[in-house]
Amino acid sequence: GTPGKQSGESMEKRVGKGNRGWGRDRGMGSAKNIAWLNATGRRYVIGTARSELKRFSKELSERTDWRQIRQDVEVKICHGPDGSETFLLCRSARRMEKEQAMHERFSVRIEEGLHSLARRIEKSKKVLDRGELERQVGRLLERNSRAAGRYTIGIGEDKSVAAGVTLQWSKRTEWEEWARLTEGTYILRTNIHDWTDEELWQTYIQLSEAEAAFRIQKSDLCIRPIGHHKQE
Repeated sequence: GTPGKQSGESMEKRVGKGNRGWGRDRGMGSAKNIAWLNATGRRYVIGTARSELKRFSKELSERTDWRQIRQDVEVKICHGPDGSETFLLCRSARRMEKEQAMHERFSVRIEEGLHSLARRIEKSKKVLDRGELERQVGRLLERNSRAAGRYTIGIGEDKSVAAGVTLQWSKRTEWEEWARLTEGTYILRTNIHDWTDEELWQTYIQLSEAEAAFRIQKSDLCIRPIGHHKQE
C-alpha cells in the first residue's frame, strides 16, 4: 500500500475509525490515497497540488462568490465534475505577500545572472562554447526554479562578435499574469458536503498548527525519537 494507506490504517488500529475527517497536506493527495479514503467512506480534507489551479483558472479570475472568512483569507467553493468532491479555493493575503517577495527575489537573481553572462559574451575575445553557455543558463534557472518560467532565454549564433554567440531573453507576460492571479492561492479537496467553507478551511489549518508544534519540539526542545543526546 501507499504511505498514506499505511499510516491511516495504523492510526485507526490505535484509536478506531470513529467519525473523523482526515486532514492531509498535498503530499498525501495522490490518486491512490484518495481512492483508499473513498473506498470505505472515509471523509477527508486534503491540500491539492498547485498544478490543479489550472483547472480553476476561470473561477480564480472571477471576483464573484468569494467569501471573507478571516481578515486576510477569502475562500470560494467549487464543485468537482462528477459531484463526488468539493474543491475550496483559498486566497491568503499573507501568503500572497510571501510568494510575491519570493518570485521577486528569484527574478532578481536570474536577471543578475543573465546580465553577468551578457557581459562575459560581450567582452570575450574568443569563440565561446554555445552548449556550455546553455548549460550555465540551465543551472541558473534550476537554482531559481520558482521564477524560471518567467523568462524566455536563448543563445543564438552571431558571427559579428568575437564570442560567436548572442544572448537574448525576455519576460513572458502570460507567466506574470498567471502569477498575479495565483499568488497566495491554494486548493483544498474534500468529499464532505455538509460542512461550511469555514469549517473545511479551519480543519485543514489545524495541520499547520500541528506542524508548528512539531517544529518547536524538534528545534527548540530538541526532541527526537532517539535517546543519544549528550549532556551538553
